[in-house]
Amino acid sequence: MALNTPPESTHAETHESTDEQAVEQMSVEASQHGAAVVVAVSGELDLATGPALQQALLGALLHRPQRVVVDLEKLTYLDSIGLGLLVSFQRRTAADGVATVLICSDPHCRKIFAVTGLDSFFTFSPDLATALAGNPPAPPNADAVATG
Repeated sequence: MALNTPPESTHAETHESTDEQAVEQMSVEASQHGAAVVVAVSGELDLATGPALQQALLGALLHRPQRVVVDLEKLTYLDSIGLGLLVSFQRRTAADGVATVLICSDPHCRKIFAVTGLDSFFTFSPDLATALAGNPPAPPNADAVATG
């Protein structure tokens, strides 16, 4: 996926196969919704698949949105690489005055953010309609999470 690809047509898939099975798969789709760009992620977000999400997120910024909504509702796995990618993106958007909103209602997904202390770093929305409605939430302080 090229960075200059419009979000409406962005789609990336990543596959990693072993001798016994093809296990890791992630798809990323981005779409424009007025002044917001929604980046929907499904599958596993880890070292192998992170670059596809990073490329989609950076591509979303080319449209100068007021808000980027990252929909994690269909995410089945999230590791520290994926968390780091989301933290870096949040810091970048906060510095540019762009709100980043995560949709993550799954209790296991939310627990990852809570255990790492990132639940207070990110802005969460219960669903897409809420994330897109009204004024975007104020971006949290990007300095709240210490660099490691």
